[in-house]
Amino acid sequence: MFRDITSNLGLKITALLIAVAIWLYVSQSQGPEVTKSFIVPVQTRNLPENIANTTTLPNVTVTLRGSKILLEKIREENINAYVDFLDKKQGKDQVFVKVDFPQTVRLVDIDPNVVSVDLQKLQEKELPIVVTYYGQAPAGITLGEAQTDPKRLIIYGPSQGLSNIKEVHVKVNRALVKEGSNRFSMSYDLVDNNGKPVKKSTLEEMKIRPKFDTISVEIKSSSKQDIKTVGVIANTTGTLPTDRVITEIDWAPKSITISGPYATISKIESIYTEPYNLNGILSTTSVMVPLSIPLDVSADASEVRVTIKIEPLSRKKLNLYVDVKPTDKQYEVIDRIIEVTFQGPSSIIATLTTASATIDVSGLLQGEQNVKVQISGLPDGITVLQTPTVKVKII
Repeated sequence: MFRDITSNLGLKITALLIAVAIWLYVSQSQGPEVTKSFIVPVQTRNLPENIANTTTLPNVTVTLRGSKILLEKIREENINAYVDFLDKKQGKDQVFVKVDFPQTVRLVDIDPNVVSVDLQKLQEKELPIVVTYYGQAPAGITLGEAQTDPKRLIIYGPSQGLSNIKEVHVKVNRALVKEGSNRFSMSYDLVDNNGKPVKKSTLEEMKIRPKFDTISVEIKSSSKQDIKTVGVIANTTGTLPTDRVITEIDWAPKSITISGPYATISKIESIYTEPYNLNGILSTTSVMVPLSIPLDVSADASEVRVTIKIEPLSRKKLNLYVDVKPTDKQYEVIDRIIEVTFQGPSSIIATLTTASATIDVSGLLQGEQNVKVQISGLPDGITVLQTPTVKVKII
């Protein structure tokens, strides 16, 4: 036996030395053994489709041991921590965390190595959509019933969370509603049994069907009706011939009663007639003129009778005595009797017999100068064709 051991002894020693050399080479090339920790999330496996875990799984710290070179090549994404729900039943439980990791290193520790879970059966619940309002509607606008699209939402999730969700709320600002049909695309909130928004953490466990980011809301509104009495104003356009003048415009009725949407009626203070064209009219005329009434307004009259009194223009010359104000200066008016030409309606010109003529010398300096005469005391409609002047000498 000894002979067997010692036979080919040189060859055996050589093989041993080669093996030791290879081991030393590998050990030196891969470096010494070290430990390294990785923080990774815990995932789930084999969770039935109709079951949900309602607890949030923590991150775990996975500690591995191996050569430094190999560990430096490992990243968090190379490590999978998970809990296996195969054959697990509904309810609360403690489940061991398992880890998949590169087999070139060894697993030292998982912290924590057990996590709490709460498995609940997934259910469906149909939620009504409720439109709520805020803000003030425009004056006179009455909101009708709101219609939503979709009509309802179906939420799918753990039974415990579903039991506390009551309905879907869509908030609409009344100030945005106009008369007629209004359509809004609005975000929505799920509301619990206490009327408060459902927590975000609860919603993350849910699925909503159909999947909508917004809900379409249609609101039909109408204007409140109002009745009001307003004045009528005759409206004319164009010009008379140069030798004619209007002495009076009259119309009847002077007021009418209107009705319509509150928002419109509240802004109307008076109703004008359609413009009546004066071009070419030579004498007094009386015509029915339509009223300019807004389309959404009704009135107890659609037209009024407008009477326009027109007379020829006449002229008259009068000799007037010029008064002077003030009288505390020494002055001399060269000619105190002046001739003034007046123009106006024939009926008024015929009755014109006099007028006041004055000059103001308070600001005048010594010497002769022409001063404009101020004519006053004229009836309405009478004008002076040319402002007269007189020569005044301040002494």
